[in-house]
Amino acid sequence: MKHFGYWVLSLLLMLWTVSGNTWWLFVPQEGMQTQGVYADHNQGIMHNYNGQQIEYQSFDFGAYLPFTLSDQTGVQAFALEPVTDHFALWVSFSTPVAGFLAGDVVRCEQGSCELRFSPRNDLLQSANVQVDALGVNAFGGALVSFNVGFEYNGEYINPQDLYSVGFNSGNLVLTLQTDVTGFGVGDNANFTAYSKSYNGQSFDSYWGFDLPYARPLDFFYANEMQQTNSANLNGYFAFGLSELIQEITAFHSLSSGQVGFNNSSVSVFEDVGQINVPLYRSNGFEGWMQVVVTVYAGGTAVENVDFEFVNTQAAWLDDESVIKNIVINITDDNQFTGDRNFFLSVSADSQFADVWPLGNLTQVIILEDDSDDLIFKDGFE
Repeated sequence: MKHFGYWVLSLLLMLWTVSGNTWWLFVPQEGMQTQGVYADHNQGIMHNYNGQQIEYQSFDFGAYLPFTLSDQTGVQAFALEPVTDHFALWVSFSTPVAGFLAGDVVRCEQGSCELRFSPRNDLLQSANVQVDALGVNAFGGALVSFNVGFEYNGEYINPQDLYSVGFNSGNLVLTLQTDVTGFGVGDNANFTAYSKSYNGQSFDSYWGFDLPYARPLDFFYANEMQQTNSANLNGYFAFGLSELIQEITAFHSLSSGQVGFNNSSVSVFEDVGQINVPLYRSNGFEGWMQVVVTVYAGGTAVENVDFEFVNTQAAWLDDESVIKNIVINITDDNQFTGDRNFFLSVSADSQFADVWPLGNLTQVIILEDDSDDLIFKDGFE
């Protein structure tokens, strides 16, 4: 029987869209395919709910890497760092690749990769110690969890916890960031997936482990994530990304928000000249996104006669939410032709752009301006 948390996923997602829109990117332990999208240990998949249906898209690590991953190399952990108008990929691999060791944390941006942290070199651990979960903090530093426990500077590093990586007087310091003692996780479980995102109102945190475990209000399988929210410190629930997944190897969340028109229609007189139709980004502002606005077929107004419009791209930088005005020229033809209308449509034009389903279309109604056009038409001028 399916886990109850998975059955209620669609209902929960419908409720979440009120507070934000989040992309979930994940890497399965084994190959899987859903809705024609394939993913495996080094090929990611993106999960999104647009307010009407769940959609899956491919996430290609190769778009961020200046080298090719072999079939033997898996992505053990990753995170995306928004950088103004693009993203940097933080990633850790299961095997050596391009001069980096297995388990190294590598940051790749615009075709160039640099080492940020090495368990082998910085911690002087064996090759058996690798990064199993990865995040990026607000200061551009790595947050890591390891696949095995070990001693470092007299402290036991627990594979069930998350640590920040920093330096103090030139010495590497691991600082505990989590306490999962109340999670009910067994002693043999490993913390294998982590992410944190800001949905526009509060912070969502996501936790994944490689073995099933129970909390008083829910039960969690290895193919499910536990979600907590900063607005409700005592709340949590499980959700599944796909029943086809046996175990989630790596995970990242991105609250990019949604773009749309605030009004379903706007009325203007035909002698108004130029008008601005506002376009909004709301419910999450992580990362750069772009949309395109075009004329949608079906109106009675004639383009280049009643109005003039050029297909327009609108883009928001990371953490930007300003209103973007779409400019339209309304033409007065000096003839009495009655009220006319046309429609504008907005659609996604970048990888993490998402359009609010109820705000993807707006109608512009052109009202006949005054009686002068009627007089001119009837020959009384």
